[in-house]
Amino acid sequence: MVYLCLSAGAANTFTAVSGSDWNTAANWSEGVPAAGEEAMRLASSFGAGMGRLREVCGALSSAFMVLGIKRGYACLDCKDVKDAHYARIQQFATAFKDAHGSLICRDLLGLGEGPDSPISEPRTEAYYAERPCETFIAFAADRLERELALERR
Repeated sequence: MVYLCLSAGAANTFTAVSGSDWNTAANWSEGVPAAGEEAMRLASSFGAGMGRLREVCGALSSAFMVLGIKRGYACLDCKDVKDAHYARIQQFATAFKDAHGSLICRDLLGLGEGPDSPISEPRTEAYYAERPCETFIAFAADRLERELALERR
């Protein structure tokens, strides 16, 4: 069962490093080529809606990355496998949007248009108290765990 570790008041899957992207990806990295710190580096660009651009939620992007690692395709000519994977991604995205109203970080956080400064804010208790990211990470982690468990049957 996947669980969330709480660090500095924020839900982070797998490590005490803040950022939904790292946290979701590394938790499911066992048995894949990019594991642990390497998986965290691979996913590090997706935080804050892709490098504070406030686009697709980092928790969702990381869940997609994990689904790609675990269930994705590597054969460009394997149309059926590719189509099935895209359907899986779209179903996951639809469930996230139905639950939270958007896939977009800035909408989820109630921010204005455009990217933020590339300079991240200090991770304090006050910072995490203002962010609903824990909810999005928990949703993505739970949905991912359930989906991978179903496919193992």
